Amino acid sequence: MILAMGVMLAGCGRSNERPDFLTAHEWVHYGSASNETISFGEDGHFAFYGDEGNPVGNSDLYDRYSYDSESKTIKLKPEGDMKIKVLRHEKSRLLLDIDGDVKEFFDGKDERIAGGAPQNLEYDLDNVASGFGSYLAIIRKDGSKIVTAPANYDGDDPEFKEYELSEKLVDHATFYSWVYDVDESGMDVKSNCRKVTEKEAAKMISDGAAVGFVWYNEKAEITKIVFWGSTVTQ
Repeated sequence: MILAMGVMLAGCGRSNERPDFLTAHEWVHYGSASNETISFGEDGHFAFYGDEGNPVGNSDLYDRYSYDSESKTIKLKPEGDMKIKVLRHEKSRLLLDIDGDVKEFFDGKDERIAGGAPQNLEYDLDNVASGFGSYLAIIRKDGSKIVTAPANYDGDDPEFKEYELSEKLVDHATFYSWVYDVDESGMDVKSNCRKVTEKEAAKMISDGAAVGFVWYNEKAEITKIVFWGSTVTQ
């Protein structure tokens, strides 16, 4: 009987955790319209809001959370329809499945990667980057594996090596090259997005300076990458 009670109590403890990887960071997702911050307090407080403090979706219906390490699920209170699952967490990076929408969050307290947010998304007139999960530097590709890092990755800085992460591509992942030209006034924008082969994508990565928008599935596998670049015409 005592042993059975001990097992039950251990199980309850696993489902009521507030681990450091959630509480010790300021988790920010760089979105196309605005940034989103998700907060997991040491006291169990939960919040999910945009740049102006407005709640994301119906997240204001919930104000408490707990973490189940067995299922890797974040349980919100009061109970409702919103579901959050932790797909992975590495140094300053947290990948969450929020109601089927997979997003990567970065630690806003980590000054080294503070410059990794996407720039000039106001020029995305064709919504090429709409719904992306993360914005990353693509360092290397080896078969179905690619190495990613925060977008402001500096290969000459050895401390950035700690941020590299090997990730898996799905079979038949899709790749695109998106380039837009902007005149000096910032008014005349010409955008071109074309699909590229996996071989072309591998060459873009091996040539260096590859950065792009990344989409994930619910298994934390990369399904799509849009490499991007821009020029200013005179």
